[in-house]
Amino acid sequence: MKICIVTAGLLPVPDVRGGAIERLMTLIADVNEKNKRLEITVLTQFNKNAVELQKKYRYTHFVNIKNWGGLYYKLAWKIRGALKRMLKKDFYDLHIYEHRVKKFLLKHGHEYDLIINEGLQYDVLEKVAKKYGRNKLCAHLHCNQFATEHFEKIYGSVITVSDFIRKQYAESSNLSERRMLTVFNGIDLEKIQIEMTPEEKKSLRKELGLKEDDFIMIFCGRLVAQKGIKETISALSEMKEKKIKLLILGSSNFGLGDQGEFPRIIKKMIDENRDKIRFTGFVPNDQIYKYLSISDVGLVPSVYNDPCPLSMIEMIASGLPTIATRAGGLPEIGTKKTTIFIHIDSFQKDFIESVQMLYKDETLIRDMKKNAQSRSVFFDKDRFYCDFVKTLSFLEGERYVNN
Repeated sequence: MKICIVTAGLLPVPDVRGGAIERLMTLIADVNEKNKRLEITVLTQFNKNAVELQKKYRYTHFVNIKNWGGLYYKLAWKIRGALKRMLKKDFYDLHIYEHRVKKFLLKHGHEYDLIINEGLQYDVLEKVAKKYGRNKLCAHLHCNQFATEHFEKIYGSVITVSDFIRKQYAESSNLSERRMLTVFNGIDLEKIQIEMTPEEKKSLRKELGLKEDDFIMIFCGRLVAQKGIKETISALSEMKEKKIKLLILGSSNFGLGDQGEFPRIIKKMIDENRDKIRFTGFVPNDQIYKYLSISDVGLVPSVYNDPCPLSMIEMIASGLPTIATRAGGLPEIGTKKTTIFIHIDSFQKDFIESVQMLYKDETLIRDMKKNAQSRSVFFDKDRFYCDFVKTLSFLEGERYVNN
C-alpha cells in the first residue's frame, strides 16, 4: 500500500527537533522498515540532521521542503493575515511550505492509495481533493475538532488518537461511522524503559540539585497555558512538605526556544519557588527516559480536553504512578490502577490531596508502578503500527463505497 504522509512543516521527520506528531511518524517509518507493509512518502520540513538520518530508510521516501525564513517569512504572514481579514479567504501560496506541498500533490497525488494529513492546515489540500476526490484524503486528528461541511468536502475519512476526539467529531459529522476510526498512539517501549544504574540516578539527581530522599514529581510538555503547569506550580507553592519537588521538562515552542508572555510568567513562578522546582528546558526525546527514571510520580495536569499526550504514555511505560486531570482522552490512557484522576474545577484541592496521599503511602506507589508497567504493553510501537496499517487498509477499501 502506497501512502503519502503530509506533516505541518513546522518540524522535521525524523524527529531530531522533537514534536509529538513527528515522533509518531518517525516511529511508523522505523517499524515499517521491519514489517514492510507500507511504501511511505513523507512531506516534511528540510533539516540537515534529519536528512542525514533519512538515509537509513529503504521503505520511506522523504520530500524535504525548505521553508523560507527571516524577513520574507514575517512579511508573508503579515500580508497573508491582512488579505484574510479583508477578503475572508486564506492565501496559502504565500507560505512557501504549503505552496510546495500543494504543488507536489497536484502533480503526484495519483501515485498514492491514500494521502494522510498529519497536522497541516486542512484547507491547503482543497484543490488536491477536488482533483482526486475526497475519499483519497484522510485527516489524522491529533487535536479536538468538530466537523464542518467544508472540512468534509476535503477529507473522506478521519483517524483520531482517542475515542473522545472521535465521538466529539462524530457529533457534527455526516461521515459514516466506518470512516471515523480511532488508533491510539504508541511509543518505542525499549527506548523509554532503559534501565539506569543506582549510580547514574544518584549522579543525575545531584546534577539537578536534588537529594536522594527527595520525592520528585515530573512534568513533561510545552509551557503553554492549557497544559496546566501554572496551576501545578501554584498548588505546589501551597504545600509545606520540603521533600516534595517538581521537575519540569519542556519549552514553549518544541525545542525552538521560549517565546511569548506565558513562558515568562512560568519562569517567574519557578524563580519564586526555586527551592521546590528544577527546570531543564527542552530535553531531546532520546534523553527523557533518564529524568523519568529518577522521578516518583508523573504529572499530566492538562486544564483542557487533552487528546492523547505521549508524555502520559511515556510516564506509564516507565512505571510511574500518574496524577492526571479527568479530561479529554486522558482516562483512555491511564486506569484507576495506574492513575489518580483529579477534576479541573477543583484542581488545587485535588492535586494537593493526591500528591500527599502518594507521598505518604509507599505501598500505593509500589502497586501503581506494577500496574503501570502492565498497562504499558498496550502502547507498544508494534501494536500502534499494526493498528495504523489495518485502519489505512480498511479506509482504502472504503474509498470505493458510496456514502
